[in-house]
Formats: sequence, structure tokens, C-alpha cells
Amino acid sequence: MASSSPPPPPTPDAPTPRLFYVRPDNALKVIGGSLGLAVRAGAGALVAGYKPSAAGGTFSESSSVLPATRPAKPLVVYEFTACPFCRKVREALSMVDVDVVVKPTPKGETAHRGYVSDVGGKAMFPYLEDPNTGWAGYESDAIVKYLFETYADGSVPLSLSLGGLTTLTAGAASAFRGMSGSTAVEGRQPPGPELIELWAYEASPFCKVVSERLCELGLPHLLHTAARGSVKRAELKELTGRFQVPYLVDPNTGPETKDEVLEKLCEETPESDECRTYDV
Repeated sequence: MASSSPPPPPTPDAPTPRLFYVRPDNALKVIGGSLGLAVRAGAGALVAGYKPSAAGGTFSESSSVLPATRPAKPLVVYEFTACPFCRKVREALSMVDVDVVVKPTPKGETAHRGYVSDVGGKAMFPYLEDPNTGWAGYESDAIVKYLFETYADGSVPLSLSLGGLTTLTAGAASAFRGMSGSTAVEGRQPPGPELIELWAYEASPFCKVVSERLCELGLPHLLHTAARGSVKRAELKELTGRFQVPYLVDPNTGPETKDEVLEKLCEETPESDECRTYDV
């Protein structure tokens, strides 16, 4: 998959990145996410076929089973973060290293829930669509099987193939987080015209805090999965000069919007082609 275009400059109030720093009011959330990571035995932390190597004093991480060519278009998943069945699918997406447009469906959200009901016949989650193949379907186990057969070597890892035990531990991981992301917040704003982009992966307790908040706000976003061994780790480092997740870009905000830039241009150079008006 081609790299994304360079991110816009950060907004004036964007926080300064700090390695291994947890804001005090988020400490319990990160601890809860860490407990979830432990109970799920780190599922989703590594890509399928994770392969570390060292050559010439340089450490690198890759996959021995994932194809070099990734899907041309991101997949689309309708889900909410507190759902244990949805967690299984998010872990699988991290493992097969594909990008996905996440359309949150917490309780109280209507647009995405209504769409799933209309096209699939029932408001059940997760629901996944793959525009690359035309496949669409419910049921977490069916989705996980499809992902590994289509984008990996077909072998579903043990952590996602233990039936009821997988679901039970995924549910416990959500319980440790107080079922955050299960209900839409009051007074949320509608999403902007362009998709938010998020670099993250399911197993990270730091990323968990961000994905839950996006879910509660009902904000669709393009998720660049970046588990260990993912090629997108190098892409993010190329874009920003470092690898640190979660990393979020909102093209709907910034020092100036496109309209504001154009308005300023027309004030200064009204004769420019971009500012001309024509009588028809």
C-alpha cells in the first residue's frame, strides 16, 4: 500500500510528544489497557509470522508470511471498542497488517448502525466490508478466518482460535477498561469532511485510550495498523522522524483551513486565477 501524504503541521495546541509519558488523568486507563493486554496474551502486538533479525549491528522486524503487496483500498469495519467480538477482529487486522476505515457503532450512534441494518439486515457488530474483493459479512470468527486466508497464509493463530475462551478473555480485557467505548457521548460534534488518520495497534494500552475516545465520539477514521513487524512503522518514521504511537492527524483542523488560505490569497491578490469570477 502506498504511503500517505505527509501530515499537515500540528495545531497550535497539539501536545509535544514525550516518550513513555502518561498524563496523570489517563494513568488508570493505561493500567486497565495493560491488564487487557496481559489477559489476551499480547494478541495483536505482532504481525503474523513476526520475524526479528539482526544484520550488521542493525535490528529489524518483519514478517515471514505476509505478502509484500497490501490491499489497494482500506477495508471498512463497523464496530465499537468495548465489544469482545470486535476486539478479536481488531487484533486480526493488526496481525495481517492491513489498513481499515473504522466506523464506530457505540450505543446511541445512529448513522453507522443504520447503514449496517440497511445493507446487512441486522444491527450486529462487527461487520466488515472489503472493497478489494467485494466480501462483506458479520460474525467475528468468519471475519477473522477471511482476513487470514486473504491477507496472510491462511493460518489463524491460537490466540484467535480458542472459541469461547478467546471471547471470554476479550470480554475481560474490555471489563478492565470499564467498558469504555460502549456508549456514545452526549453533545458530540459531527465528523469533518475528511477522515482522521490514526497510526496505532490493538495491543497497545496507549493506543487504546485514543481509539476508545474516537469510538465514543462516533468519529470515523482511517486506522494504519502498526503492530511490531509492520511495514507502516517505517512509513511513520519517514513521515515524522520517529516511531511513536498513537499518532493522529486530523486534516479538518490546523493553523488554517483550505478556505481560509484561499480567502487570504484573494485579499492579497484578487487578480489571481483562483479568485476570478465569471459572468455566465
